[in-house]
Amino acid sequence: VCGYEPQGREFESLRARQLKQDVPDILLFDALRISYLDADMRHRRLPMTKVQYAFIALALAAAACSPPAPETTQPETAASSVLEDASAVASAAAPSVTITSGEFNTRGDQYEVTGTLPNGDEIEIDMVQSNGAWTAIEIQRDVAWSSVPELVRATAAAAPDLFEPVRVIESTQVADGSIVYELFRAAEDGIPSRGPDMEVRWHEGSAEVVPR
Repeated sequence: VCGYEPQGREFESLRARQLKQDVPDILLFDALRISYLDADMRHRRLPMTKVQYAFIALALAAAACSPPAPETTQPETAASSVLEDASAVASAAAPSVTITSGEFNTRGDQYEVTGTLPNGDEIEIDMVQSNGAWTAIEIQRDVAWSSVPELVRATAAAAPDLFEPVRVIESTQVADGSIVYELFRAAEDGIPSRGPDMEVRWHEGSAEVVPR
């Protein structure tokens, strides 16, 4: 009996020390478990209510009824790009010209660049394209019949079908520098006919009627 009490006290003392060591671990485990349960509850997906279904249905209906976005159309760039490519060639053919516009002719086989000269005359530079490169073939402008070289007028007057032209187009051929004068007679209503009624070629001091 005498030895029992000290032994019991020693046992209780050891048990007490063990509990003191285990308490922090138990508290830490409980804290982690509570934190996990709290996070699980916060991130758990709850089933959708009827109100949520109604909002989704309304959103889908509004999207279906919304008008489509307006289609954007690309600007027409073919003519401007051709004019840009051809302008350098046109300027080389007529160095003093100020280019104002350009368009394809009605047949679509030539590009016509329009510009003005320093004296105010309007000219047209006809161009063709081959293998991606532009070539100027002729430069045209309206001139007065009285300004045409005298030999050209005499040659036209000697032709069997004599007439006084109401319109004269001076067409300079870029290839050789010759000039073809296109002569238009007056139609019944007094305006020039659609096509030239006679052409006279002037080159290196000589003139001849172009065969038709």
